[in-house]
Amino acid sequence: MPSSSSRRQVLSGAGALAALGAVGAGGLTAHRSLRPAIDPRTEIPLWSQTVVYDANGQRSLVGARAGGRVPAENPRLSEDHPVSSPARTRAEEFWAGTADWRAALAAAPGVDEELTGLAESALRDLWVLSDQLPAPVAGWSSSWRYIWPRDVAFCAVALARVGHLDPAVSALRHLQALQDSDGWFEARYDPGTGLSPDGRDRQFDGTGLLLWAAAEVADAAGPDVREGVIEGLDAMIMTSLSALHTGTRGGAGLPPVSPTTGRCASGR
Repeated sequence: MPSSSSRRQVLSGAGALAALGAVGAGGLTAHRSLRPAIDPRTEIPLWSQTVVYDANGQRSLVGARAGGRVPAENPRLSEDHPVSSPARTRAEEFWAGTADWRAALAAAPGVDEELTGLAESALRDLWVLSDQLPAPVAGWSSSWRYIWPRDVAFCAVALARVGHLDPAVSALRHLQALQDSDGWFEARYDPGTGLSPDGRDRQFDGTGLLLWAAAEVADAAGPDVREGVIEGLDAMIMTSLSALHTGTRGGAGLPPVSPTTGRCASGR
């Protein structure tokens, strides 16, 4: 089993790779200006635009095929949702917790109202798809109402960076509890039972992505609590490191073949 120093080296390397892959606000602006117009013949209608808590406090799909209207102020609460409710309080607390990140984004060079609006909409979706769940789900339609390890990796990093460290760590620790002893993960998990909802094959990408997420979340935590975050994720870090080392023959070969995102999307 690799030593604790190896663990730190792996986490440091994962953080460096993430930094190399980061896209700045200027890059986003350039991508937006250069992207081609969408051919309507290739556009697939969405099942919904987003998810809201309805008047009964249940999550409901709205917009696109699902019908209904997306609330104008985008709180992810339906227009007839009670003025005073636990969900509204949680939404307000989540939003307040992202204030510093939103202010920094708005002040960044090259960021305009469109990009700010997209970021704020993403924050709202991140909240409603993770609120009171053990980890964020990929969506709320019946085919996507599951916890995918790869999705959780990115959501956890996002949560930590925007100011919500505790739910980020909690999501990663939930996946840590679900990881198989050989380091692999199921393709997806039912948020209620923690079990795979079907017989599809396990997938290997979550092993690497969650290791990367552990590094990013630990870095976002800051120097005072970074080691505590790493220690709380020690089991997943060491198991994933061992699986990656074995699966690539110490870096001499490619990782084992496993199903891809495309297979998940096929609705098998």
